[in-house]
Amino acid sequence: MNTHTQTGAEPPPRISRDELFQDFFKRPTHGVRDLLPRYDGDPGELSDRLVAAIGKQDSATKRAFVSLVVLWLGRHEGLPTLMDAMQDDEARVFVLDELRRNRQFVLGADGRYQGLALTIADLVQALEPALRAPELPGADWARRYCIEHAFDLAAPHLCTLFDYPKLKVAEQVIEAFAQHDRDDGLVEALRTQLMVPAVDETQKEAGRLTTLSHLLGSWARRCLKPDLKQRLGTACVDIIKDALASDQVNERLWPKSQNRPPAEPLLAAIAICRPPGAEALLRSMLVDGRLLAVLRASALCAAQDLLGAAPPERAEVIRDLFANDAPMRADSQLLEALDQRQLISTDEFLAGLSCPAWAAALIYLLENRADDRLQSSALGEALIGALPSLLAQIRRAPNASEAVLRNLGQPAHRARHESQVRDALHTALEGLDPTQPEARELRSRLMQQLARFGELQRLDLDALPPWEAMAAHWAREGIDLKRAAAVLHAEGLIAPVSEDQLTALDTLDTEYEHPLIELCALGGRPWHQQILVDSGYEHAHDRLFGDLAKLVVPPLPIEDLRQTGSMTFTEISPNAADLARQPGSGYGENFALLEGVPLMSTEGSRQQVHFRCGDQRQRFVVYPKSSWMDADSVLVAINALLAQLGRPECVHRFPHFADWGYEAALYWAGDAAAFERARVQLRLPVDGPERLSPGEGLASVLLPDEPIAPAAPVHLYPWTLSIPRASGA
Repeated sequence: MNTHTQTGAEPPPRISRDELFQDFFKRPTHGVRDLLPRYDGDPGELSDRLVAAIGKQDSATKRAFVSLVVLWLGRHEGLPTLMDAMQDDEARVFVLDELRRNRQFVLGADGRYQGLALTIADLVQALEPALRAPELPGADWARRYCIEHAFDLAAPHLCTLFDYPKLKVAEQVIEAFAQHDRDDGLVEALRTQLMVPAVDETQKEAGRLTTLSHLLGSWARRCLKPDLKQRLGTACVDIIKDALASDQVNERLWPKSQNRPPAEPLLAAIAICRPPGAEALLRSMLVDGRLLAVLRASALCAAQDLLGAAPPERAEVIRDLFANDAPMRADSQLLEALDQRQLISTDEFLAGLSCPAWAAALIYLLENRADDRLQSSALGEALIGALPSLLAQIRRAPNASEAVLRNLGQPAHRARHESQVRDALHTALEGLDPTQPEARELRSRLMQQLARFGELQRLDLDALPPWEAMAAHWAREGIDLKRAAAVLHAEGLIAPVSEDQLTALDTLDTEYEHPLIELCALGGRPWHQQILVDSGYEHAHDRLFGDLAKLVVPPLPIEDLRQTGSMTFTEISPNAADLARQPGSGYGENFALLEGVPLMSTEGSRQQVHFRCGDQRQRFVVYPKSSWMDADSVLVAINALLAQLGRPECVHRFPHFADWGYEAALYWAGDAAAFERARVQLRLPVDGPERLSPGEGLASVLLPDEPIAPAAPVHLYPWTLSIPRASGA
C-alpha cells in the first residue's frame, strides 16, 4: 500500500522594522498592513511610530501617504491629516490616483472603505474645494468619482456648476442631477440659460444652447416625479415663448450651425409633459409665418402627439415644408417623425420629390425602411417627372438627382423609364456651362449615370473614371474576358488561361474587384496592391520599390535596400481648435475634438531610397506629403532602372480605390511595347507618370549612392511609435 505524506510549505521569512521601512514610499499604501503578519516586532509600537511620523513629513503628499498607511492599520489618527493634506493640489491628485488605480479601495454598502478607517463622506468633505472649482488639479476625476459613488453627498457642492462656462463640466453635472430626478435649482438654471437675448450662431454659444435644450428635453421626457415633470414641461413652454417673442426666434430654436436643433427636444417634452398652455403654444406656432418651415413641421409632430390627431393646419405646414428650397440640417430625422405619424400623404410625398432640397432625404427615408413604396409605379412616375428639374440644379443639389437616378435604376422602374432617363441626362449635359469650375466634375457624374443606364454610343469615355471607361469600351466593342485573355496572351503578357478558368471567373465589374485582376493572376502575372496612405507617417518607399522590382520577369536583383531621412513637421498653429472655431471652418460644434491638437505642415519633407543592383549602388529622392507617400517618384525610379538596364519591361500603375482619406493603387509589369498595344485595344486604366526613355533625364532620377548618415527618427507627436523594418523587407 502506497502512502503519501504532504509536507506543508515553509512559512515566509520574518521581516524586521528596517526591512519594513526600506523603500517605504515605493510600496502601496496598504503595504505595511499586508506585511504586518510577518513583522517580528510589536505591531502596536509600529503603528504608534507611524502616527507620530505623520507630522514630520516634509510635503503634503508624503503626509497624505503616511496618513493612508495609518488608516489601513485601523488608526483614526491619520484622518485629520489626510483631510488637511488633500487641500494641496499634488496631494489631492495622489489620493485620487490611489482610489482610481488601487483595487484595495473597496467601498462598502455602509459608505465605509473595507478595512480602512475612512468613509466616502470623509472623502467628499475633503474634495469639496475641487468639486466647487473644476479648474483645480484632479477636479475632473474627483467630480466623476463623487457622482458615481456619493452623488447625494456631493450634490450640494455640484449644484454651483449648472451654469459653469465650460460646457463639458456643466453637461456632466446636469446629466447627473437629471438621472437622479433632483431639481436643487437646476430647472430654473436651465430656464435662465436658455432665455438668452441674442445668439451668435457661428460661435460656441449656439452649441451650448443646443446641448442644454437636449438635456432639458430628455430629462422632461423620462422624469418619473409628476410635480417635477410638470415644472420641466412648463420650463420648456416658457423657453419657447421667450424665443417667439424675440427677433431671433429661428436662430434660437433652429440655428443653422447645429446638427441637432434645440426646438425638437423642447417640443417633444411639451407634448409628453402636457403643461398648462401647451396646446395654445403649439397651435400658434403652426400658423406663425415668421417661423422656418422645418420649425413649424416639428411643432406639427408635437401637436399630433399632444392632441392625438392631426391638427387642421397639417396640409398647409406640409405644403410650405416642401416648398421651402433651403431646409436646415436634420431633415431625415424630421421626415422620419412626420412619416411615422402619417402626417405626409402619398400625393404630398411624391410632390416633395420635385424639390431639390428634399428629394434625397425623402428617398433615403424609403430606402432605410425598405419601404414598399419604392417599387410602386406612382413613385417611378414621380421620379422621372422630377428628374429634369433636379438635373438642371445638379450643381447646387447633386445628392438629389443621384438619389433619384439610383432608384430609377432599380428593376421596377428601369425597363419603363430607361430611355427617358437617358434623354434627361443628355439634356442636362447640353445645359452645362463649360466656364463653371464644377463643369468637368458634373460632366463626369452625368456620363457615369449614362453608362449605368446603358448608353454606349454617345458616351465620352474620357469623362468617365478609368475602370468605368474600360467597362464602357468593352461593352461598346463587344469585349469579354475571353477576348481580353486572348489579347493579353497574344502580346505575351500572360500565359494561356483555360476555358474552365475563364468560366469560373467572377463577373463582378467594379473598380474594387474587376475580374481582369484575377485573369492576370491566372495567367501567371499577378498584380501588386499598395496602400498609399499612412496616418503614422511611416512611408515605406523602399518596400514599394522592392515589391515592384519583383513584378518583372525575371525579378530585378535589388539588394541592400534602405530608406533614410524623415518627415519634417512645422507647427502652423499650436491649437487646431482655434482655427476650427472660425466662421466657415465647417466644424460646427465639433471643434472641441481639436482642442490642444497642433496643426502641422510637412512641406519640404525629403527622404532617400538607397539600393544596390548588381555592382552599382544608387539612390533616388522622394517627397512625401503629409500622410501620402510619394508613389510617383517610386514608379519613375523603377522604370528608370529598367531603362538603364536595357530591359524592355515597364511597371504600370492602375487606380484601385480612394475612400475617406485612404488610397490604394495596383501595379502590373510587362513588356512596354506589348503593353501599349494591349492598352489601346482594351483601354486599360493606366495611371501615373509616363515612362522615361534612356537618356531622357534618367541621371536626374537615379543618383550615385552616398554614405548614409544615421539620423534619429522624428515623429509628429511624442507618443508616436516607430516600427523598425528589416532592410529590404
